[in-house]
Formats: sequence, C-alpha cells, structure tokens
Amino acid sequence: MKTVGIIGAMPAEVADIRESLGAAETVAHGGFEFYVNKTDSLTLVNVCCGVGKVNAAICTQMLIDRFSVSVII
Repeated sequence: MKTVGIIGAMPAEVADIRESLGAAETVAHGGFEFYVNKTDSLTLVNVCCGVGKVNAAICTQMLIDRFSVSVII
C-alpha cells in the first residue's frame, strides 16, 4: 500500500482536504496532529506543520520515520 504525506503550513491549507476525506484517525506525535485516511490501495496522512522551514523539516522527517511515506506534497 502506498502512503502519501500532505503538509500544510496553515490550517486553512489542509482544511478542505480533511473535509473531503471524511473521518480520519488522529495520531498525535511530537506536538503535531497527523490525520490518517485509508482506502483500498492508498494511505493519506495530512498534517498542519505551522509556518517556517524548521517546522516543515520536522514534520517531513516525522512523516518519513513514523508513517513511511512514499511521496510528500
């Protein structure tokens, strides 16, 4: 199963994605909340990392380490 990570800096950037995907499992890790949605062949993990390159780097590494994402958007 392929896992895709989606990162947004502001809540508004990922709000429409969360709404369209429906109910998700919430995983709190490292001060961030990751929302995990699964389909038959795909797992989508989206997160709001906050503004700044350090926050983006931390979230990216967490997506790689914790969720083994194949692709990050």
